[in-house]
Amino acid sequence: MHNKGRGLIDFIFSIVIIFILSGIFTVYWVLNLREARSVALENQLTNLKYSLELYRILEGQYPQDLRDLNKKCKASEEDSLCGKSYLEHQMQDKEGYPVDPYSRRFIYDNKTGKITTGGVK
Repeated sequence: MHNKGRGLIDFIFSIVIIFILSGIFTVYWVLNLREARSVALENQLTNLKYSLELYRILEGQYPQDLRDLNKKCKASEEDSLCGKSYLEHQMQDKEGYPVDPYSRRFIYDNKTGKITTGGVK
């Protein structure tokens, strides 16, 4: 007779523990997601800067807009870049502009070759 409500109490206690653990996991996951996006953004900016400089070296000027980086590189036949675009594995929007991990377009100045993030969606 003394153990009548014990099963219900154990069940509620188990559910509370599961909610606490899932809350801790969710906070940890969100923080890691933010950090991963930040690192991905830094890597994308670095890759875009290198792509812009390579374009400038091979073409003689910076591209008019970032969509021009989708065209094939004009390196020599012996070069490993021959036949590949300047942006081989970059996320892009429907119009062909490179986008950051937050799906925002990069801001690009074609006179200086400077590129930043925070553009329009």
